[in-house]
Amino acid sequence: MNKKRIVGVALAVGACGVLAAAGMMLSKKSGAVVLDQAGNEIAKLILQDGKISYECEAQYQSYADIVSQEAVKMIQEREGVNEKTAAKILADREITVETWLDQESLDAVIASYNDGEGMACERFGAAVTDKEGHLTACYSDTKGNDNYNNVTMPAFAGSTMKPLSVYAPAVEDGTICWSSLYEDSAYGVVANENGVAKEWPQNVVPFTGKNVTAADAVKESNNAVAVKVLKDYGVEKSVRFLKDTLDYDVDNEEELLENEGEDRILSNIALGYLENGVTVAKMADAYQVFANEGVDTSLCAVKEIKKSDETYWTPRQEETEVFSEETAYIMNRMLREVVTDGTGISAQVKGLDVCGKTGTSEYGDHWFVGTIPNNVCAVWYKTDKDMDADTADAARICKGIFEKIGADSPGQYSIPDGVKEEVYCKKSGLLAGDSCKETGIGCYSEGTFSKLCEECQ
Repeated sequence: MNKKRIVGVALAVGACGVLAAAGMMLSKKSGAVVLDQAGNEIAKLILQDGKISYECEAQYQSYADIVSQEAVKMIQEREGVNEKTAAKILADREITVETWLDQESLDAVIASYNDGEGMACERFGAAVTDKEGHLTACYSDTKGNDNYNNVTMPAFAGSTMKPLSVYAPAVEDGTICWSSLYEDSAYGVVANENGVAKEWPQNVVPFTGKNVTAADAVKESNNAVAVKVLKDYGVEKSVRFLKDTLDYDVDNEEELLENEGEDRILSNIALGYLENGVTVAKMADAYQVFANEGVDTSLCAVKEIKKSDETYWTPRQEETEVFSEETAYIMNRMLREVVTDGTGISAQVKGLDVCGKTGTSEYGDHWFVGTIPNNVCAVWYKTDKDMDADTADAARICKGIFEKIGADSPGQYSIPDGVKEEVYCKKSGLLAGDSCKETGIGCYSEGTFSKLCEECQ
């Protein structure tokens, strides 16, 4: 993997974080005021060397960073000016930026992170949205290693990418259903750096050689099955979906696909190793579709910009139907299995319907992205170790956040009319008949099955 490339992107997006550090040392100056949802001032935006910096307490730095970037772009759009001119306009002392920051959500993130302070990590980032795409909280801690804003710094997403790049698209177009069967075995054999052949991809636990359902593969984070499903769905289709629908940076993957073929980017797409990475805020935004009936509403931190107490600009959030209601709900239930009986059990919250996915990378990235009916939370941290399968800390932190903000959340997600629970045969993956002895219950779109299992007759 091209680690130099991803570091380069991190440097670029971390520029505002560096400016923030400089801004903290400045004497108080006049500038735009940033308010939280309750109308409390959380930051001041000022002009420093032709760019926006900000003065605020440490816990607001990540949010102020995102707000400053959003607000500059909004002013560019409104006035038709370049970035430098927009920054000058934004720094006007008569400008007020109202945001979606909810202090209760931010306090929940910080408290839950501090509860897990004993974990060994180099950097930490978390973002919380409501299901309408409003960024209600974000927070980062670099542990003194650098000045980057970890909420906007790209990282490898690991297995948290699988529902977005593999399983949901494959459910949507009918390539797979809940009980589609795949052999738990390697996709192929590759040579390691010493020229020794080894099976690829590896799972956390040894291969069994038995058939597993797609739902169990999600629950157990089975890498080999994810790769096989991606091949069946179509690698090129997945790349196009990530770019055109979810707005992920897959330019490098497109180039590799064209020049070296599908197998070259299987790890990038199926296992979350996009060369330019993803951000914590972006992952929270993307998982919104699993809580919001398949609809993505563009992520937004700025609620309104005012000048001299009059409305200057109100953001227009775009809504995109990414998946059907049926697909979103089926994936939601698969992700529920991850929490009830899979790799994400540490995220369980009594009385809340928590869904989510864990993820790791061999470069020390640890993830959990979770949803409850009204909120999405992405938690990421980085260690100095090679890949460690234990993502429990990320899931536990997400649990702590949901416990603190989920009191008003509905108990369950709404079941679409076009989805049914069916009893399936574990031997064939088809609708179970009277002769089927080993069965399970899965969620399916109406019309998924055209016949009963015949293998058990």
